[in-house]
Amino acid sequence: MEPPSAPAHGGRISWHRLLLAVSLLSFWNLPATAQITIESVPFKTAEGRDVLLLAHNATEDTLGYSWYRGERVENNQLIILYRVDIQANTTGPAYSGREIIYPNGSLLFQNATQNDTGYYTLMVTKNDLQREIVTGLLRVYPPVTKPIIEANSTTVTEQKDTVVLTCIINDTEVSIRWLFNGQSLLLTERIKLSQENSTLTIEPVRREDAGNYQCEASNPGNSSLSDPLRLDVKYPVAKPIVEANSTTVTEHEDTVVLKCLTNDTGVAISWFFNGQSLLLTERMELSQDNGTLTIEPVRREDAGHYQCEASHLGNSSKSDPLRLDVKYPVAKPIVEANSTTVTEHEDTVVLKCLTNDTGVAISWFFNGQSLLLTERMELSQDNGTLTIEPVRREDAGHYQCEASHLGNSSKSDPLRLDVKYPVAKPIIEANNTTVTEHEDTVVLKCLTNDTGVAISWFFNGQSLLLTERMELSQDNGTLTIEPVRREDAGHYQCEASHLGNSSKSDPLRLDVKYPVAKPIVEANSTTVTEHEDTVVLKCLTNDTGVAISWFFNGQSLLLTERMELSQDNGTLTIEPVRREDAGHYQCEASHLGNSSKSDPLRLDVKCE
Repeated sequence: MEPPSAPAHGGRISWHRLLLAVSLLSFWNLPATAQITIESVPFKTAEGRDVLLLAHNATEDTLGYSWYRGERVENNQLIILYRVDIQANTTGPAYSGREIIYPNGSLLFQNATQNDTGYYTLMVTKNDLQREIVTGLLRVYPPVTKPIIEANSTTVTEQKDTVVLTCIINDTEVSIRWLFNGQSLLLTERIKLSQENSTLTIEPVRREDAGNYQCEASNPGNSSLSDPLRLDVKYPVAKPIVEANSTTVTEHEDTVVLKCLTNDTGVAISWFFNGQSLLLTERMELSQDNGTLTIEPVRREDAGHYQCEASHLGNSSKSDPLRLDVKYPVAKPIVEANSTTVTEHEDTVVLKCLTNDTGVAISWFFNGQSLLLTERMELSQDNGTLTIEPVRREDAGHYQCEASHLGNSSKSDPLRLDVKYPVAKPIIEANNTTVTEHEDTVVLKCLTNDTGVAISWFFNGQSLLLTERMELSQDNGTLTIEPVRREDAGHYQCEASHLGNSSKSDPLRLDVKYPVAKPIVEANSTTVTEHEDTVVLKCLTNDTGVAISWFFNGQSLLLTERMELSQDNGTLTIEPVRREDAGHYQCEASHLGNSSKSDPLRLDVKCE
């Protein structure tokens, strides 16, 4: 059997239709004794399409072909006939202008209509004028109009509502099938179809039923698919979980990947940072479904609490916060004070720890040790401000703050706080106030209840000039004189001072014992005239600090109204001299139990 070739003379057919026919018939090669048959290609034809009545086994020893409408050979039903020997065709009364005959006897209907439906008879005339008649059936089906889905509700609640979907179509004698999300709907015990498949009932509805529904109406030759109808199923949204590749990362080095994990499908994901909707930066990227948040590279401002929220049709649930910590080098903080010199019991001190870093922990130090808070001290909520009210002298010292973050820390330079207060009167304490020259060591201590005061020393009312034999302790509180000398004897005082306030001790007298040298009595004259002359006797000694006393004729001198001693007793004046003043005069120098008496000096008085 040969496939159709070019259409017979006078016929028309497009190339693609010709190729279709050739492809359908290219494998027919039956034995010579095979019976002639007619096949409709396609078997079921939609209106408006081309259809071929394909003749099988009709080409051997053939003179011509005749096609008739109906089941009998009647001249008034002749469509077309074809002479093989002269390759010519002739149309008949039933020819519509859309029929094309091929040299193998096949008949093509172009743009078939429903009126073309029916039986067709092929008469094959052989060269020996024998005839074979065969009848075939052509079926042309009308187009199917587009159906519409109608729902009792398109937004329903899981486990509560029933969904009824109806496929509405104007055509008759069509079959209906349902599709879900583009695939044939799989029926479950909750999903049922009406007898003619036009109504789909889901009872009760579940979240997995949410999606796009379509119905398809079809007849044997045509089909039409409705537009999708979306069914939304509301359900309680489970609490999602945020999962991170790491919760402690290093600034500028690491990448953070946060995932929002939820068992619910079809939910919308949104992200929150520190309780507010997350504002994406150029370093942040969300996956297509928003379920994954990537931060690359991470920075310190990304540290904080992250949450994701899953929402669906008005229901939502937010995850617990996940804290992200970002490590970074901590900058050196600065301590700032409202005043660094304050008055005890009057002023309030406010110290602030200033740092450019965020999220750091602040701790305070006093004189190099962790600060122990008292009832007068208060820290702000973030520890960044230390308030001392009222300030006391024991609060004076060096304050530092330390900023720390995830193992990194930096401490400020010390800030000195000075507290002014009235300075109490100090006391001088000595190991001995009466000592022996060249033998003893003197230790004087300045005792004060005040701390942080500066100590200075005074000798006989003047600032003490230290000698090579004198030594002060590191805090100036102790004065050591080793060995002591007579010139060290006198009045010692110490002064405690603090920020402009000061107080001086009472004087402490130091006495230094030493051997007293023999004094000499010197007179302005040793021979004088009674009632005329004045006698001046001086007791000369190299020792200082000695007490002078006078003797007359071996006895302590009894002063008369004519006699006068100088303030230090070193000079004895007799005015006017009398005869009873004549005799031997001596002076005695004494010091702390040691004494020495001069040789006698004789005074002679001439009488008138």
